[in-house]
Amino acid sequence: MPIPWSNWGMALKTAHGAISFCLELPNYVRVTSVPPTTANAPAILEQLSPEQIFDAIAITVDGPRAWDLDLSFSVDFNDVNRSFRVTLRNGVLIYEEEEDNESEAQLHLSLSKLQFLSLLAGETEFEGMFLKGNQNVLTELTSVLDPGDPNFNIVIS
Repeated sequence: MPIPWSNWGMALKTAHGAISFCLELPNYVRVTSVPPTTANAPAILEQLSPEQIFDAIAITVDGPRAWDLDLSFSVDFNDVNRSFRVTLRNGVLIYEEEEDNESEAQLHLSLSKLQFLSLLAGETEFEGMFLKGNQNVLTELTSVLDPGDPNFNIVIS
């Protein structure tokens, strides 16, 4: 019997529900020594929305190292016809969608979402990519990103 995740609060209100919840939970939690698979396949990354991409970048910013940086760039994702203004100030990365892409950013990019991710990963040349402005902005941004630990144990036995 699957755990009714949407109604788990009700299950905990009764003693019987709490006991059945606790008995069922171990059937769904596994601890394994096999490292998790990585989601770096282009087909998976292409499905991310621009907001998901920027959120993923924002949570990896090392705030103390990025505290003194004042970076701004605009990104025009030509595969989804959307433009964003991205700023990194006081250790916090913020993005907002732009209507016109005419902001006074230090760097202007026009490329696909997958090209943007590849650019952050270190690739430099792509067909159909346009960069205008200070390209060191991306170097400074990537220098304060924490890659994280893919072997971090979420569940410890």
